[in-house]
Amino acid sequence: MRQVSIIMTVYNEKEEWLRQCLDSLLGQTYENIEIIIVLDNHQNQQLLQVLKAYEKEHQAIKLLINDSNPGRVNSLNLAFNESKGHYIAVMDADDIAVPERIAKSQLFLEQREYDVIFSEIDYIDENGNPFQPAGEARVIERDKVETMMKISNIASHPTLFARREVFERLNGYREINYCEDYDFFLRALENDFWLGKTDEVLLHYRVRSSGISKSYALEQFLNADFIRQKYIEGNLSKTPPAEVNQKFSKLNPKAKKNFLEAEGSYHKALQFKREKKMGLFFFNLFKSLANPYFLRKFKVIYRLNQEFKKL
Repeated sequence: MRQVSIIMTVYNEKEEWLRQCLDSLLGQTYENIEIIIVLDNHQNQQLLQVLKAYEKEHQAIKLLINDSNPGRVNSLNLAFNESKGHYIAVMDADDIAVPERIAKSQLFLEQREYDVIFSEIDYIDENGNPFQPAGEARVIERDKVETMMKISNIASHPTLFARREVFERLNGYREINYCEDYDFFLRALENDFWLGKTDEVLLHYRVRSSGISKSYALEQFLNADFIRQKYIEGNLSKTPPAEVNQKFSKLNPKAKKNFLEAEGSYHKALQFKREKKMGLFFFNLFKSLANPYFLRKFKVIYRLNQEFKKL
């Protein structure tokens, strides 16, 4: 049984979330694992003591502590460099892995001869309560993954499971603001690695009331669109991260606010559609599409939905 290295970073998660996460990893049915944890906030004494206690009690856990706060990308790369596994799995410190996550990921990857795979997720709130089930479960084979990745990121990063050589050839993650995961997946495709998606729900993804996706939603969308174009051109790996990060680093605060409001109107529209309140559905839909940035995003959503219908 080949070893799996699970890499993760910890910063400001609630102690309860962290304990649930670690317990879910320690309870995996796949036995040969190591868990490399980087604490990127050495001043958080509460989490530091929790992690030290887990490391002392469980031989599988190795704790690394950053003296400063180099950020998530550097911390993930540090964890990888300290790992020894034949396979690499990524985990977020506030999510919960199902007991068979590692075993089923390894089996799916080997049976289908993939290099990188990801899975379905369902959603839990900050209290751990399920509130949104996974979408329609489906396997997505490599050709379809590439087609869809040219439109948008369809991979749930905390479910990533890959052969070690993928990380080695890509030299880990790059500092692409808010899109380091999409950049990683696209560069893997650019380097002829095979990507696939299993139809199994292998992770309970915790949705927090605040986060990068809310604070920097417009920058995330524009950066993702930019690196997608570079991938289509065949130049993503040659594009320096600074070129991506500087392109949309000085967005008008009003534009960012209006984009978030447009996203809010769109989600209201979807809710009204489910409630069959079609007047309110169209009102909120048109309100969201009046924002030029969100109109671009809506076109991406529409194209992606059309591809899903073909599965």
